[in-house]
Amino acid sequence: SRPRRCRGCRHRRGLEEWLAEAGVAYTILDHSMIAPGAGEPVQPRQARVHGGSRVTLPALAPGTESPGIFTPAESRLHPYEPYDLAASGRVAVFTRDPRTAEQVWARFTGYPGDPDYLEFHHVEEGSGLRYRRITGADTPLHAKATYDPAAADRRVEEHARHFTALLEETLAQAATAAAGHPILVAPFDGELFGHWWFEGVDWLASVYRSLRKHPMIRPATPGKYLERHAPRVSYTPPRGSWGEGGDDRVWVNDETAWLWETVYRLEERLWRCHHTAATEVLSPEGAWNLAFVEWSLAGASDWPFLITTGQAKEYATRRFQGHARTLETVLKALEKGIPAEEASSFARWLLGRRVVDACFHQVILELRERSWITPEDGVRLLEDGG
Repeated sequence: SRPRRCRGCRHRRGLEEWLAEAGVAYTILDHSMIAPGAGEPVQPRQARVHGGSRVTLPALAPGTESPGIFTPAESRLHPYEPYDLAASGRVAVFTRDPRTAEQVWARFTGYPGDPDYLEFHHVEEGSGLRYRRITGADTPLHAKATYDPAAADRRVEEHARHFTALLEETLAQAATAAAGHPILVAPFDGELFGHWWFEGVDWLASVYRSLRKHPMIRPATPGKYLERHAPRVSYTPPRGSWGEGGDDRVWVNDETAWLWETVYRLEERLWRCHHTAATEVLSPEGAWNLAFVEWSLAGASDWPFLITTGQAKEYATRRFQGHARTLETVLKALEKGIPAEEASSFARWLLGRRVVDACFHQVILELRERSWITPEDGVRLLEDGG
């Protein structure tokens, strides 16, 4: 649904429906979304489809209470098995494990904050190199000690062993609740390893080496797990995210309301224009691709995130406003057409814009060719009040 604080906001289809239509077999939710009181109870005894194969869940004996029904007071959901998204019927959801997430994501208490690891924020003047270690959470940058690669390597191995032990302990505790087939899902942003956490790549390699001969734990993708273990329970999750507080407060708040109002105003113009645009003078293909690129970039979650956190507020505002202005220009041209005497200059402008964020033009073109973005989608959103 649209952010609730925006004037004129209307509900739209849930993401799970779009995922199902696109053939996505599963997605991953934050653990807060299956906490007691989250979601709605659903009767799970029905056929589900995962990865192209149909799995029929066994029927319950008459009078037997379904183990898949839970109440807000006593949720039987846990992060160690997949669930069916009730609204989609075809998409499974996994839950990221909170314990392992804390160990890897926590800036000060997790592995990346170890005093022996490289300090990302200290860059030497002149050389631009980093050769100071974290030293301490409260240590000023100018007082950071010299980085010792050998000491960092030792900590990598210690942390890998600790993480493996944590996996073993957590999965052993979850085995009963997950009917003997628990899965611990530990998703992370790729940019963490080797970038923010310089030793993260080595740590990850060490973890996989330790699991290679582990008697109890087998690394697997969620897709591989679903091939052998179908979800037993179906439920409707609440609104949520991986962000702070498990909701959308980082993206939708008083500081960003103006941004969302602009995004949705332009979005409605885009869909209406795609349905009724003037095309007598200008061949619209290049303009359409640019319109969808700028719409996608204007709605990127980075801008409200950076505005809210204050990490790069001016930069995020400038980037958003730039994409919004470009989209306004293209929409005006598509709505009213381009006079013959201005066609050549407009074509040159379009070509120049294609150089900027060029990779996105190809992505949007492929999406439109696959009919994932169509005028009918936009009209349906508007007619359905979305």
